[in-house]
Amino acid sequence: MIKMPLLILDDFGLQALSEVQQADLYQLIVERYEKNSTIITSNRDFDEWPSIFTNPLLGSAALDRLVHRGIQVIVEGGSYRLAEFKKACAKTKKNKQ
Repeated sequence: MIKMPLLILDDFGLQALSEVQQADLYQLIVERYEKNSTIITSNRDFDEWPSIFTNPLLGSAALDRLVHRGIQVIVEGGSYRLAEFKKACAKTKKNKQ
């Protein structure tokens, strides 16, 4: 993953990271820093990202490198999965009538 031109971390921060995961993520970020692109998707606000790390120093160092020269894109709107579910339910209900 270190040498991939683009790495996408999807659902970042969905759950807290173990100590090993934190160390691995930090090492990955350090190795990729200023060499390759990384896209991160998250349902958490950026201000919540430090809470994913139990080691605040490691978290701060990792996030500092992630945001350096980073661009934040905020996408707002409802869940497309929920919308698809409601649409499927309505279709099923209509077919039963």
